[in-house]
Amino acid sequence: MADQDEKRGSLRLTITSLPDDEHNPQKQAMPQPSSGHVRASRAVQRWTTTALLGSYFVFSIALYTLLPEEGLKVFWFFYLTLATLVAGITALEAYDGLTPVQEARKAIKKAGVDGGKSKVADDDLPTIHLIFDAGREDREVDADSIICMAEELIYPEAKATITVLRTSGMSTPSIEHIGIGTTSDIKVLTVPVSASTSTSSRVAYCLALDSHVSAATFTGIFSADERPHPHAARIAVEKLMQDAKADVVQGRDIKVSTGSVLDTIITFEHDMTHALLRPGSSLTWGFSVLSGTNAYWRTDALRAAATATAVVRSDGLDLPFAALSRNVRSVFDLRVISYSSCAPTLVSYLRENITGARRLAIASTRYVSLAFRRHKMDANQTKTIWNGKKRFAILYELPLSRLVAHAIVQYFCMSLALLFVHTPHSAKDLAHLIYFPFPVSEWFIIMGALCLVSTVVMGYMARSEFVRVWTAPAMIIMYPLLVACHAVIDVYGQLDALVR
Repeated sequence: MADQDEKRGSLRLTITSLPDDEHNPQKQAMPQPSSGHVRASRAVQRWTTTALLGSYFVFSIALYTLLPEEGLKVFWFFYLTLATLVAGITALEAYDGLTPVQEARKAIKKAGVDGGKSKVADDDLPTIHLIFDAGREDREVDADSIICMAEELIYPEAKATITVLRTSGMSTPSIEHIGIGTTSDIKVLTVPVSASTSTSSRVAYCLALDSHVSAATFTGIFSADERPHPHAARIAVEKLMQDAKADVVQGRDIKVSTGSVLDTIITFEHDMTHALLRPGSSLTWGFSVLSGTNAYWRTDALRAAATATAVVRSDGLDLPFAALSRNVRSVFDLRVISYSSCAPTLVSYLRENITGARRLAIASTRYVSLAFRRHKMDANQTKTIWNGKKRFAILYELPLSRLVAHAIVQYFCMSLALLFVHTPHSAKDLAHLIYFPFPVSEWFIIMGALCLVSTVVMGYMARSEFVRVWTAPAMIIMYPLLVACHAVIDVYGQLDALVR
């Protein structure tokens, strides 16, 4: 069952998952809902959202078929103008995002020339705590990969602790150590369902329950299947030590592709979002919204943000926006890299995107007040400045982006309605339908297409090593369709948040 690890001086478990709770008498004693009832409840919830989305499409298309031509002209012009503006803003964010990418690559190249020598000695490094959150689902955790990651971590062993958070039906928490007794620096904390409503609640529970790890100077947050690069923790800690005004260092997550078409598309799209658009948005608008994982916090700032949102009933990206509301300053450092696997199937990929859309919908209603609230400034006024651009950026990030998704879907519904009402019989009829009802439509379409192509090209420039060469031309062709699909997913996520 175990073999001696001479390097670490502890027993290394050769398990691939943590012990199941089915044999725990405490869990068996608790009344558990039947699996059939849970499956039926989830099916009703899922099909209710699907039925609402279907009704949304049917009603929208029917409405546009009944509108007079004057009304269609107004909506057509509005949707096309809005789509062109959003495409232009996205291209601007992508252009700004090239700077952090280039700076990170230069720094990595320079570190390779210097032999990877650290600027801070091991004795001067503070303690760090890495949290891997398995989410609310009671799922297995790959303990072997956690152990291998800990062994390869370029950080003093005595100053690094690792906690894996998982959820169980038990009424009380439990801690299991991967190693001998309590001497291991890797532990698994099982959080009760009642304290596992969101990432914030689980993190707050962990920091409150374990005083040893809560005393760490810095804390890193990761998803359960995410694995940081061996040098990432040290780079993030040195960044926080050098920049006293920064409270969080947000890194870059890279999806590891197996080479399939779906994996390559997922990897490219993920790179474009997390390595280009998010860092670029922070430069364009002057503020950063964390992605939630691969983030290294000052533990005091993390504890305050997690505790403030620990009692929420649903996960609405509370850690990033609670940090924003508390004037926590975050910075991007794309040298801080982590790796995670792509969704194995198209269905699982869609579910991940729907979950993200639902969380954004919840955050839009929960944190839109940040744009209008009077914020108390810190003693150091240069740390956080709530100007008009930052407030508009919050509106654009939350409610306006949700409304833009509706506008994109409505634009395609209108196009379908026009095809039903004015079915083209020749290429000339189709061209007239596309440019309907203004000649300026042609220029809007050309400008929007140029912005989309430039965004994809810049995304290709920021790609990871798992993206193949053929991805760029394929994504240029597919990108308008992907934008439409993500808009539908966003609308579905909003309806799902409403149903739940």
